[in-house]
Amino acid sequence: MENVINKEELKRAGEFIAAALKVCKSPEKDYTFVCPSCGGTAHVRMAAVNGHRHGYCDNCELYFME
Repeated sequence: MENVINKEELKRAGEFIAAALKVCKSPEKDYTFVCPSCGGTAHVRMAAVNGHRHGYCDNCELYFME
């Protein structure tokens, strides 16, 4: 089975990551924002050790990890 991401999924993911990165400015603090995909509550947090961010949506289950 081939793992293929279509353009719409890629657009959704990009918009979600962009919104998360816009609000997440300091490490070790939880930020909430409106998920651009579904309008639900989303969360993002930055690790102090390396500055990587991790975010997820409570509603549509989009998530990312740097």
